[in-house]
Amino acid sequence: MKNYIKIARVRHWIKNALIFIPAFFSKELLSLDLNSILILLYGFFGFSMLSSAIYTLNDILDAEKDKVHPQKKYRPIASGAVSKREATVLFVVLFVISMVLISATRNLYCILIAVVYLLLNILYSTWLKHQPIIETVIIVLGFLLRLLFGACLMNVLISGWLYLTVMSGAFYMAFGKRRGELQMLDEVDRRAVLSLYTFGFLDKNMYCFATLTNVFYSLWAINEGIKMYPTIPIVLIIFLKYSYNTEKKSFADPIDVFFKDKVIVGFVVLYVVYSIIALYFWK
Repeated sequence: MKNYIKIARVRHWIKNALIFIPAFFSKELLSLDLNSILILLYGFFGFSMLSSAIYTLNDILDAEKDKVHPQKKYRPIASGAVSKREATVLFVVLFVISMVLISATRNLYCILIAVVYLLLNILYSTWLKHQPIIETVIIVLGFLLRLLFGACLMNVLISGWLYLTVMSGAFYMAFGKRRGELQMLDEVDRRAVLSLYTFGFLDKNMYCFATLTNVFYSLWAINEGIKMYPTIPIVLIIFLKYSYNTEKKSFADPIDVFFKDKVIVGFVVLYVVYSIIALYFWK
């Protein structure tokens, strides 16, 4: 079971917290009725199962390459702990469960978004991940689709500033991940696409999008009123610490940065707690 959980990348479900963002910032999260809560949960777990199915498919397709990778060779399929046949069964099970849960939302737009997400990631796994820039754009689209999925689930509008914040933040993390991979891996161990990037290119674009993200978020917070002003420095600190980890500690995966840095976790918790108070209890 442990190996199946590793293949499904359950800890990466944290990315799907974006699904809750539209409801949270629309100030409706605490006023949802039971049916709306169930729809939101169906959507979250359905999308999470779908993302796990895609991770499984990617590991199946990359198994032979992963066997010679210094880190990925320990993945269950590459190491032989789970056979390709067993992984294929896992993919099918995860995909079927995801479609059942997403269909339970009875929202055609959510189903269409899930299908688009699936098709994009199949293209990514089979072809587009070898194309510089395009592969980063696909990653960013995945985050935006999560945001749109959450908005459709709750039938709420997304603030333009919030949309831009998520988009630029996703670009920042994607380029940061590539920078970490480029720094951590020897030339012989890198995926071919990594050799097409340079530290100069990644640094410039990382900090370009970091700046944009902080500006867009600040404009959103100012638009919300003075009660959200204190969140601006919190977000700035999170970005500074994330950048420090990417350059100094060479973390490649944003999930590793989040789970391994107690300072970032602390500021994220502070942000969430303060935002709940400011948006829902500060009259």
